[in-house]
Amino acid sequence: MSAKSPLAFQIGARIRDIRYIRGLSQSAVAQRAATTPSDVSRAEIGIRMPTLLTLRRFAEALRVGVGDLLDIEENALPAELAVLLADLRAASPEVRKLALESIYPHLEITPGQDAKAPATTAPAMGQTSGGDHVL
Repeated sequence: MSAKSPLAFQIGARIRDIRYIRGLSQSAVAQRAATTPSDVSRAEIGIRMPTLLTLRRFAEALRVGVGDLLDIEENALPAELAVLLADLRAASPEVRKLALESIYPHLEITPGQDAKAPATTAPAMGQTSGGDHVL
């Protein structure tokens, strides 16, 4: 299906950005997605709107979710964060625990369980310790 639409261009740009972040060539993505490098190129420059099956194959080749390829809203996550989150989703519970603890050292995390707030009393979000609200 030939497109040349803004949506096809946005999806293609997202595919290209994630491919760059992953350090993959168009040929490598094509091989992983069981397609041709020219199909990858056409998708990336927005000449061709990928079918849902092709998007799924691209997502698998890039190790992200299909939603990460379609995340084209104004408030969408940057491609770098989409890749990071995809890697965290695929990681073992122990690796996720280490990653979360490195970012949020105050959380008590048990692999396979939700993070729990520390036992100490902390001010509620949006408040200081004196009870004043912070904007």
